[in-house]
Amino acid sequence: MIQAIRKGRRKRSGNIRVEESTWRRFQSDWSKHQWSEKSEVENIIIDVQGLSSTAWLSLIDWSLARQETTPVVLQYPPGHHDPGQLHSVFQDSRTRLAILSQEPEEPLAYPTLRPDPIRPLSWYLLKLAGDVELPCKVTHRPPPSFTSPPPLWVPPNSASTLEEVVAAARLAAGDSAPPDASEDSSEEMRLFAASLRYPEGDADWADRIESVDPLAAWIACPDDNRWPLWRRQGNRLGADWISLLPVEQVPIEFLAEVAGTAPNDWQELAHNHLVQRIRDEDDLALRLRTLIDSHHFNDVASSWLTSTLLSQVAWLPPELASDLARWAPNSISKSLPSNIIPALTGLTWLSSQGELDDNWVRDIEASQRSSPIINGWISLLSTVRDDRTPSVEEIREITSLPIEWWAPFSPLLFNTITEGVDGREMLLGESIPWASALFRQIGEIHTIPGIGEREHPGCPTDLVSRLERILQGVEIDVELQGFAELTDVLNTLKSILVGTKPVVGQIHPMIGWLLQPRERWPAFSATEIVNGDPEVAARLAAGISGYHDGLRESTQRRL
Repeated sequence: MIQAIRKGRRKRSGNIRVEESTWRRFQSDWSKHQWSEKSEVENIIIDVQGLSSTAWLSLIDWSLARQETTPVVLQYPPGHHDPGQLHSVFQDSRTRLAILSQEPEEPLAYPTLRPDPIRPLSWYLLKLAGDVELPCKVTHRPPPSFTSPPPLWVPPNSASTLEEVVAAARLAAGDSAPPDASEDSSEEMRLFAASLRYPEGDADWADRIESVDPLAAWIACPDDNRWPLWRRQGNRLGADWISLLPVEQVPIEFLAEVAGTAPNDWQELAHNHLVQRIRDEDDLALRLRTLIDSHHFNDVASSWLTSTLLSQVAWLPPELASDLARWAPNSISKSLPSNIIPALTGLTWLSSQGELDDNWVRDIEASQRSSPIINGWISLLSTVRDDRTPSVEEIREITSLPIEWWAPFSPLLFNTITEGVDGREMLLGESIPWASALFRQIGEIHTIPGIGEREHPGCPTDLVSRLERILQGVEIDVELQGFAELTDVLNTLKSILVGTKPVVGQIHPMIGWLLQPRERWPAFSATEIVNGDPEVAARLAAGISGYHDGLRESTQRRL
């Protein structure tokens, strides 16, 4: 046959080897496929594109008639299958799978897989004799090739390390399917199996393993199923693992309860999610107020939810804002949220509207809760009220507050911190927006929670000598977070002192203009403004210069 195809349909004598009609049908059935002769047939895939159904079925006949014992997967052409041939295919021990595009007219007495009408693709129904149907998931991945985790693989100990652990697990597993670790497997093996299922998840496996290993179940759980699992196992999992829980999956009535004890990063996500919903849904704030009244929450959850409502008080109806002023300070003071900034912002706004007196400040100060933000605010209050000099640690906490709160006191804070070795190390080693705090207009008004309005004294005139002393001997290539900020402050001050154009800044290219007279400013584009440090960008966008005549005086070089 192959020889006849290679030589053509005519002999040298001119006699026809095959009938013309037969030859034309052959050409039509087999199109322009290439023919070859191979002695090895292992792992061969035969492309049937372009073949007629007749040619396709003849290949199946050839597979049945061959002598080799190689297993085979067969696919029938759409709408074509011979019942007798089909039964022969199923009875052949070499047949691993036969694929049909549609149901055969005659019943099949063999196990069959059909798409599951309910579950998503890759889920099928395995139909057995006696109308038995079992759901099963089909995957192209090979079966697991290991019975224990790789020797150097380290299980995850928190959600923050999970991505790295998962990458290492996948590298070790290659294309293998996740092992079907069970209750009898080791804890390490269960975590390895769970890591290979992350982040897509495997709900069935997670359900099976949950009772014996909640952490493995949590890692392997699909996002859509995480909230019910957290409700059942959250206390056992602990706050280190809550970051895997999408805030959108938590019902509003439970969000405060979860966020109240969650890490700050997750609290912020929950806060932003709830804030957006309060703005989008007119009646949500009232429903949340009702939840607090119902005593559904403990003090921690009530305080967190109250803080979020206070942060949006300007968006609330006037009657609800007035109601909030009556009970919010007491709710907050029972258990201060670790991030009290949203609450303080809202309480300050209510005070400015005449809805609150100053008693709320004392109530919150008297609370026993402690956090860097709470401590920073209380230190700022005592610094102003008692006219005292804060310590380096207090300055660290104060400068973690919103810059508008401490900017009027930034000259005092900066001068204080330059006096000691510890302070200088902090200046160089930490990223604090000194330029945006110092480079402000004399008399610029700032409203500080618990303090009221304060005027900015303007940029000090003695900073050049201080900065030169701090930066002296520091190598330029040293990776110090505060070095670039201090260098930009020094260069900006020198430009004013000697009357030259601003130097292109490191933290923001346009930082030098913040101390130039406003009339000299060029017209910045939006792209130029946002291209750099956000605090500098905010000052540029406000269009307020910190220039004053004292900056040109020679006292800049005297300490």
